[in-house]
Amino acid sequence: MPAGEADVTDPYIDLRAWKAREPDAPFALAGEAAAWHLGYLPRNFSGTIALWLPSNQRVPHGLRSYVSLVRLSWAGGQARELAPTPRLLRRKGLDLTNWAAGLPAFGPEALVVQLASRPASFRVWADLIPQLDVLASDCDTDKIERLLGGQSASAWQRATYLLHCGGRTDDAADLLDQRPSRSMPVASFGDGPTAVWSSQFSVNDHLIAPLQDQLGKA
Repeated sequence: MPAGEADVTDPYIDLRAWKAREPDAPFALAGEAAAWHLGYLPRNFSGTIALWLPSNQRVPHGLRSYVSLVRLSWAGGQARELAPTPRLLRRKGLDLTNWAAGLPAFGPEALVVQLASRPASFRVWADLIPQLDVLASDCDTDKIERLLGGQSASAWQRATYLLHCGGRTDDAADLLDQRPSRSMPVASFGDGPTAVWSSQFSVNDHLIAPLQDQLGKA
């Protein structure tokens, strides 16, 4: 279990109050919060809490300064599919009923789709990259394929490239072949000064490979 699960202060107290008032509110912890609870970050993120909401939903006014919204083209009815499977939680030794402090949260597949669709919405890539192989190994590619439905061609390319960088080369290639559009626009990852070009995924990577190279040299 990631360090920090037993913090004395509760960063989610306002979200709990919202859930208590509206038990069916379709939100989920995303980004850094989900990555932390799944064990992919070495420390908790102290900024605003990343939160997914369907596009037709709004955060209560009093919560707006405490959360960073992640908008993806999923309907509220898909909220359950965004969560990790009980099997994965058991394998990782996480409490089935109280993981993520008892709030709905992204599983690894939804996290990968967020990273691929909205790379700038994740703020601690340097902390995540050392655990990219763990994130990739935790993913069910069939579930990623379902969650990529309706996403852009670039999101498909970046999602499969993420799996490739996490060591699942064959699975990444197979998933790329399932994309609904045959077009392969150039997809950028990050905006740093150094870039690595992947012709297989048509990704110009300013982010992952350069960070992996830096961390490998550290």
